[in-house]
Amino acid sequence: MPTQKRKTTTKSDLKEALTRLLREKDFETISVSDITKEAGVNRGTFYLHYVDKFDMMDQLIDEILQNILTLLKEGQPKNKQEAFPGIVKIFEYLKEDFDFVHAMTLNRFNYTAKLVHDFLLELTRQIGPIKKNIEMVYPLPDDYAQEVFIYSNSAIFFHWIQKGGVETPEEIAKIFLRMTV
Repeated sequence: MPTQKRKTTTKSDLKEALTRLLREKDFETISVSDITKEAGVNRGTFYLHYVDKFDMMDQLIDEILQNILTLLKEGQPKNKQEAFPGIVKIFEYLKEDFDFVHAMTLNRFNYTAKLVHDFLLELTRQIGPIKKNIEMVYPLPDDYAQEVFIYSNSAIFFHWIQKGGVETPEEIAKIFLRMTV
């Protein structure tokens, strides 16, 4: 059992190190050596968990997306009122990991944009009224209407991040849901 705790701690240390480095440097200029030195671990330990820094970023982003999708699916919301608690939980989750999300958003916008896009796409699949509302609000072919919906809601998310997440999860969920359904 101690091995598992150490493994989790090491990955957490590496993530925290990457977060600090993303605030100081562009991701492209950060090396595995920078990350391991900042985390206080050796390069061999890094390579036990990741192939390279890109794999590390991919895994961290995938973990966030999977956790968000799990939170979204837990409630199986059918309408706006049922969706609110789940959306609040998602923003609470993002707030808990805000340092990393903020650093990643400012430094690796394309990675974050994909994360938000995938989340919003899944949201349209999970909550039936959203799809109907998109069709009513945006009189466009379905795929174009969905993209307009995704990018307008992405703007809300990114603005919240750029402002430093000053609104509470409840406040940002209300703003988000006003645009959604």
